[in-house]
Amino acid sequence: MADEYDSLVARIDWVLIDARPVADDHAPSLALSADDVVVVITPSGESITAAYAAIKRLHTEYGRRDFRLLANRVRTLETAMALFKRVKEVASRYLDVKLKLIGFVPEDEPLARADRLGQPVIQTFPNSEASVAFDQLAAAMRRWPRRAASADRANLLYRALDVSRRLAAVR
Repeated sequence: MADEYDSLVARIDWVLIDARPVADDHAPSLALSADDVVVVITPSGESITAAYAAIKRLHTEYGRRDFRLLANRVRTLETAMALFKRVKEVASRYLDVKLKLIGFVPEDEPLARADRLGQPVIQTFPNSEASVAFDQLAAAMRRWPRRAASADRANLLYRALDVSRRLAAVR
């Protein structure tokens, strides 16, 4: 499996992993092995609570300090900023972490239709507001500084496996 993964990542610049939330009792192995953690927040109270819980757990139990937040399913930049401000105020009050808003994905009808079709919005409706937002986010991500450990992208699989083994031993 590792050899196959190595051959796949040799030709790419980024590996994006949609990891499950880390606020429950299960170990967040993929989030721990990532170079950057992007926490997706929506305007719902549950989402804000889950985002804070994930940040808190990754910080207090695993030493993470830097988090990027992406506001999803918002109508305007102002709404995204207000949402980010709510999370940042609570986090800065109780945790020593750095939060950065990296953008927002607007809630638009083409996104909802693509979701119903089970298709990526960027392929189905490439000119929609959500598709433009994803393009902008991808362009911004290319400018993020690389960590020294990231130079070997194939290393991600080995880091994920190592973290999983260590966390399993703790349970």
